[in-house]
Amino acid sequence: DCNVTVAPVFYMPATAHELPFDGPFVVKPAESDTYWKHPFPTQKKAYILQTRAEVDAVIDQIYGAGYEDALILQDFIPGDDSFMRVVTNYSGADGKVRLMCVGHVLLEEHTGHAIGNHAVIITEPEPELCEKLRGFLEAIGFVGFSNFDIKYDERDGRYKVFEINIRQGRSSFFTTVSGCNMACYLVRDRIENKRTSAVHYHDNPALWLHVPKRLVLEYAPERTLPQIRRLMNEQKCDCTLLYERDLTLYRRIMINRFYHQQWQRYKDWFNKRSISD
Repeated sequence: DCNVTVAPVFYMPATAHELPFDGPFVVKPAESDTYWKHPFPTQKKAYILQTRAEVDAVIDQIYGAGYEDALILQDFIPGDDSFMRVVTNYSGADGKVRLMCVGHVLLEEHTGHAIGNHAVIITEPEPELCEKLRGFLEAIGFVGFSNFDIKYDERDGRYKVFEINIRQGRSSFFTTVSGCNMACYLVRDRIENKRTSAVHYHDNPALWLHVPKRLVLEYAPERTLPQIRRLMNEQKCDCTLLYERDLTLYRRIMINRFYHQQWQRYKDWFNKRSISD
């Protein structure tokens, strides 16, 4: 069996103060919509904190700004962005999983409002991991698109599941880049009523980007660069923004502007996730 478990997590209301694990800690809001409606100067999507004193300081800032919902506190799993995985799925109307695609995250965004958003993904095979998650999805009778956020914990050799999002993710285009259009599974299932018992575990290696290629080569972990360069040289890479039929002059200008901003954001924010940054 593939070693998969749920990451230690604690839901903390404003009045609770005991934590069931030691630091480093991850602190983030349970309700992101209401969280962003109460801005404050040091506000971030999520925090990585070393001490309990830092946790208390962030909690005071968040609730002091007017946020009233729960916070999520997690045990921080060591490792850079490349320890992350995302598993994107489609489950049919009968509750049976039809598609599973594993993305190996190589680089994430690092700005305060976008920490943890995927920026570079390579499609990779993880059949044992998929089989475990498929069993879970079918056991609960889930229907529709879903994706799991997962991190590999080298301390015990296990994958730790952070959460399941009951929707497509912002980076789900990585499946299409690798040759698997998720919309086709929805159409076959819901419109054409074409259902088979087989699960498609998609594993065609391809590179999905949301940042410029040169930025990837500058900031991705060194050990991942040979595979990145190979896929680039083989032209097995693409970006959500670069749709051939929509590249008007205005859109090209806007994309270049966005890429320029990304360079500045990584320069200012890369690996700065603590309370003091």
